Amino acid sequence: MAEDRIEQIKHEPATLRCYTSRLQFRRLGKDYEANCPFHEDTRPSFQVFEKDGMWMWKCQSGGCGVGNVVQFVERFDHIAFAAAMRKVEDEIGSSWENNRQQVETTFREFGGQTAEKIVYSLEQYAKLETALLKSPAAREWLLTKRGITFETAQRLHFGFRQDLGKIAGQDSRIADKGWIAIPCIVGGKVVSIEYRSIVEKDFRRQPGMNTALMGADGLDPFDVILVTEGKFDAAVLEQAGFRAVSLPNASTKLTPEMRDQLKAAGTIILAGDSDPAGEAAMGKLWAELQDNTYLLKWPDGCKDANDLFLKDPAGFRETVERLIREARGTPMPNVTSLQEAMVNSQRTNMADHPDRLHFPWKSVDQMVNLLPGSVLSLFATNTGMGKTTFAMNIAVHEARRGEIILNYSEELAPEEYGNLVAAHVLKKDRNLLTQEDYALAAQMLGQARFYIGRNLDLRTADEVLDLIEAAMRRLGPTLVIIDHLHIIVRNVADPVKAQDNAMKRILQLAARYRAKMIVIGQPRKAISQNRGKRVHITDAKGAASFGDDAHAVIAIHRDLVKHFDPANPPREPYEPKTEIHLQKGRSQGTGNAYAELMFFGSLASFEQICYDAPPVQAELGMAASN
Repeated sequence: MAEDRIEQIKHEPATLRCYTSRLQFRRLGKDYEANCPFHEDTRPSFQVFEKDGMWMWKCQSGGCGVGNVVQFVERFDHIAFAAAMRKVEDEIGSSWENNRQQVETTFREFGGQTAEKIVYSLEQYAKLETALLKSPAAREWLLTKRGITFETAQRLHFGFRQDLGKIAGQDSRIADKGWIAIPCIVGGKVVSIEYRSIVEKDFRRQPGMNTALMGADGLDPFDVILVTEGKFDAAVLEQAGFRAVSLPNASTKLTPEMRDQLKAAGTIILAGDSDPAGEAAMGKLWAELQDNTYLLKWPDGCKDANDLFLKDPAGFRETVERLIREARGTPMPNVTSLQEAMVNSQRTNMADHPDRLHFPWKSVDQMVNLLPGSVLSLFATNTGMGKTTFAMNIAVHEARRGEIILNYSEELAPEEYGNLVAAHVLKKDRNLLTQEDYALAAQMLGQARFYIGRNLDLRTADEVLDLIEAAMRRLGPTLVIIDHLHIIVRNVADPVKAQDNAMKRILQLAARYRAKMIVIGQPRKAISQNRGKRVHITDAKGAASFGDDAHAVIAIHRDLVKHFDPANPPREPYEPKTEIHLQKGRSQGTGNAYAELMFFGSLASFEQICYDAPPVQAELGMAASN
């Protein structure tokens, strides 16, 4: 290995991970200490410290020496120097860092235009801290209602504001009754402020500021953090001597930058609320963050950290330490008991589930209920009938509802896909779009998080799905579209087997990351007498698993244009009226298995036809629900 590469590795901050994965450290000022692994040690005498940009180690007892990270791994793992170098390089190039580079190279965000956010200096914010100091009522509320001492509030820069004015709402009865100010501080700047009423359970945010994590600034690989979904939960944990980070709330969909902040810590303990929303949010995050991430469950009868503290302040720290040990012993996400799933379910009507896949057309939306973890297979009678556009219309609809979209397309470059999206959003001919139109379409998408991309260098389905899984971990999409399945499996000797394996993995990805997935496929080449006729689930190209393994299958059909003026031929070979056939649905909706839409190709849009379709499940030979 080249000398410059050796020096580069030694100066890589991620080398801290090589120490923390082998020993348990505690902070000692700017350095860290642990029991020395090289001799019988009854007191922490092994120290890790920074020198000239490198994280070095030494034994304070004087007998075990001093060295760099490669020498530490060489000695600790009992391997040769060259093997230690390779091991260090592998460990600092963790899957998270590798995934980040790969995902950012492939996927770009379409839309998501936001205005510049307000940021305050600590000096500007200090007046709110002074107001808390001068408000006995606010300090008393923090102590009696939340168990938070004034010393803790000061350390976390809590403040107070008597009157929120319009921020609380013009007609608010409690606008002037007093509010605790809770800041999120990044790099010495206040990037977000949340206000909590001291008379009612009411939260407000300072307008124009960012959404941020509280307590995530300055994390490093030696930190063990507890991640909560409430700032007072994080505060009582900090007060008890733990390092805690609070999400804005359970419904917040974390940005890639927020995930990077969390992954800076050596160990992540997810400690959200014990209600269904909190458990779902933490479960999804558990699957996405993976390495060195664990899920903590609060005792029965306790909703969160603050609740536990108020019920047992004397035993709080000991109980949390026990719960952390139990969490570390349960490293398997997405496993739960049937009884737990039933008890935590608060809905009997799946159509009302807020996280199911919503279609933009009422007749289609009522066909089937697809919850997180479900896979929808989509194909059509012939190529060119609008499968990609159909899926894109769904994606835009869901993005506007706050879903995070990931679209991987082997056929369309990001620029081509962006053209379809802009035409659909603006309802303008996609051949006549201007640069200003694209900017307007992006603006109309608002803060939607919509990622599009492709990588033509990937030759196999496994390579593509590795990339998609990396993106699912980093970006946290709730809807993933793979367009088309048959393309990513065609560069192998046995594409049918490759497609079968790909479908199995797609099902695993949907379940593991609690995402809805749409997989677009193709029909088999029809024999001449069947060409143009409606397709059945068995007509899908490739492996039978495309239909068998999916939770739902939708087929699109449009008739060929048969009568037209040769002097004025149609722009498309198919009629605009489009038949939508649900050919399989494990969780059927309340509507029919058939719907009709109108396709407007130049606008890249399907539109609802305003009349009810007849119930034709029987004649379509719809597969039985499982």
